[in-house]
Amino acid sequence: KKAKNNDNGSVHWRTMSNTASLRARGPAFDADTNGGVNGSKRSRVRRKLKSFRKQSSLKIKNVVVVILITTGSIFVIGTMIAMWNFPRHNDNVLLDAASLRAKYLQNVPTIRDTTDPLLDEDEQRILNAAHDELNRFPISIGIDDMQHENPDWETILHPGTEALKMIHGESHQQKAKKQTTPAELARVLSGNNLIQSNANTNSDNSDKSGANEGYMRVPKFWDPPVYGVIADERERRGEKLSEGDGVRRYLGNFGSRLMTPSEAKSIGSRIPSKDDGELLETIFIAIASYRDWQCSGTVESAFLRAAHPERIRVGVVDQIHFETDEPCSKPPNGSCEENPNQPLCLYKDQIDILSLDAALSVGPVFARHLGYRLYRGEYFAVQCDAHVEFVQHWDDEIIAQWHTAKNEMAVLTAYVSGVENHIDVKTGKRTSKARPIMCESDFEGSGKMKHLRHGQQPEGIPYIHDMPTIEPFWAAGFSFGRGHFIINVPYDQHLPWIFQGEEISIGLVMIT
Repeated sequence: KKAKNNDNGSVHWRTMSNTASLRARGPAFDADTNGGVNGSKRSRVRRKLKSFRKQSSLKIKNVVVVILITTGSIFVIGTMIAMWNFPRHNDNVLLDAASLRAKYLQNVPTIRDTTDPLLDEDEQRILNAAHDELNRFPISIGIDDMQHENPDWETILHPGTEALKMIHGESHQQKAKKQTTPAELARVLSGNNLIQSNANTNSDNSDKSGANEGYMRVPKFWDPPVYGVIADERERRGEKLSEGDGVRRYLGNFGSRLMTPSEAKSIGSRIPSKDDGELLETIFIAIASYRDWQCSGTVESAFLRAAHPERIRVGVVDQIHFETDEPCSKPPNGSCEENPNQPLCLYKDQIDILSLDAALSVGPVFARHLGYRLYRGEYFAVQCDAHVEFVQHWDDEIIAQWHTAKNEMAVLTAYVSGVENHIDVKTGKRTSKARPIMCESDFEGSGKMKHLRHGQQPEGIPYIHDMPTIEPFWAAGFSFGRGHFIINVPYDQHLPWIFQGEEISIGLVMIT
């Protein structure tokens, strides 16, 4: 720093403090040594200081540039990795409501700023904008990891927790405040310890999963954003709608009115046949299995006997004891490495299995509820037990039978016949033409335990041909109808330990 002139007119340099030292790449020098720098050394020191300042400035600039480049590179690479790893089945999750509206209404600019009621042709044009999204197949439920980062999954309260609060009252509520884990809940429900294996499962509902107070992770119900956009547009134009997911508001506003034919028609994906490119209606099969060793054989039968296995997608709720039971995901004829041509190996991308420790099972209603959560927009929906043999070309045949009903709301259902004397298990060919029909129902038991139970008449050759026979009851063991059946008639999440009332409750919701 420049100092004032001395008496002799010479200019001295002084440091900013007596302890300051300047260090360059060479030997250190102290600008305050021996009272400062003067005389013949002044020019040399000036040059060194000027060179040092220049070098220091360049170093700082280089460091700043390197930091900026490194930070920018990390940000770009991180963004690319995040985009690459982002779930492909959830392409619209980053779009807010305004962006979604703009996305789907860009093809119908004439209606964007009006308040006139939407016409069917307007809604169809909006749906056409989502054609590829609504016809993707298969769509998996994805995998939920320990961090629960999958946006297509959610946390729900296990229905057993609710029931225990009702049964045990305050004592259980006090326990719940201490964050009851799924393991503790399982012990209360069954007396068994919960042992969770994460192999062959889409989620981790173990005691180490971070869940507490009897909560569990499950897939969300299918709800493409385009239906919410249409429902919001209807509401903006004066229609009163309930709160909730978009697709059920779109399809009759949670049952407050019947679906229109155009609304019903909008549900269901189609894919080209691998044989001739003809469009095929897709089929979803929901299977609830409780420790059933025949489960994998049922899944194999569905694909093996189908005329077009490429259009089949299966969702299994597999309730097992992980230490002792064979999982439904295990191929029946050796591993996929040993025998890769098994249906469970060939069509693994069309199979989703939600595994649950059997100790957490609370009856068929909740298991079927979880199964309906696996639906992903298929055209037809099947519900069946985990011990079923399918006949040869069952998919073509049952779709043809459904079409003969000439009714969008038709559901084909029955207590299926036994395998013996009805099917050749080796070829899958039918060996009888008898048909069961559900026309019997009666009360059984006594007192408070008296309850209604469905039955069926003895099988026989049907008198009505070329069309299904109308019957008054619905069977949970086998049901076939349009995909919007699952959307409009979902199983109740809050009915643990219900068996006899399962079919009656669904039948009542169907009809009303």
